[in-house]
Amino acid sequence: MRKFTENSKKCALVVLCAALGLTGCLGGEGSNTQTFVDIPAVMGEHTSGRQTLATPYGEILHDNSELGVGDCVLIDFKLDSDNQPLYATEGILSAEDLKVTTKIEHSPATLIEEEKPDTTGFTFPMTDYATACVLKNKLFVIFIHQMFKNQEVEYRLELVKTAEYTYDAYLMTSSSEPASGVTTYLDRGWHVFELSRKWFSESTDTTYPYIFLSVKYFVGGEGENAWRSFSGNPSKIYWYQQ
Repeated sequence: MRKFTENSKKCALVVLCAALGLTGCLGGEGSNTQTFVDIPAVMGEHTSGRQTLATPYGEILHDNSELGVGDCVLIDFKLDSDNQPLYATEGILSAEDLKVTTKIEHSPATLIEEEKPDTTGFTFPMTDYATACVLKNKLFVIFIHQMFKNQEVEYRLELVKTAEYTYDAYLMTSSSEPASGVTTYLDRGWHVFELSRKWFSESTDTTYPYIFLSVKYFVGGEGENAWRSFSGNPSKIYWYQQ
């Protein structure tokens, strides 16, 4: 697991910009080559039968026997816009120096009928968080909270529908008893929540390109003060490579 550095924090924000259609973490190799760092991706299979990684920038060719369909990872790579032999015919990008740097754990999200979630067992306070994007029904999230030696952590995401295509998302964490009294605030890293696309398909419309999430994360205590809202609420989350 990578430590949460200033560079990875900047690139996490870049991923969010990518999800909104803006530019990414770009290098200075030349006018036609761009470098991307710590980009979330999901392993899949293209309609052509080729193995690809779904990213906010498109599908990238990647033949890797160590990854299975649906695996979530972080990757570093370069793209040369002058060297894309498959893009015109198959819509697949060819990357240079592609490296899978981190494999990310994932767990299912839950759509609940209640107005507020039951936090029983998930009351470990969070310090902050950042969302990235949705790839193949998987929401990539960065968590920041207090760390302990030999700590075991579990994450939960529960959604409440508030309007058409609009949801409140509640992020919660559970933690094992600390094995050491020495603590520090570090990034716990990335986690992925699997969403069900059918939750967001209203009536006969199955092609809606985005949803709105107002994200709240548990910081401790009770009532409304126990939750803190992300300053960017509501986040406009686009669906990529579905």
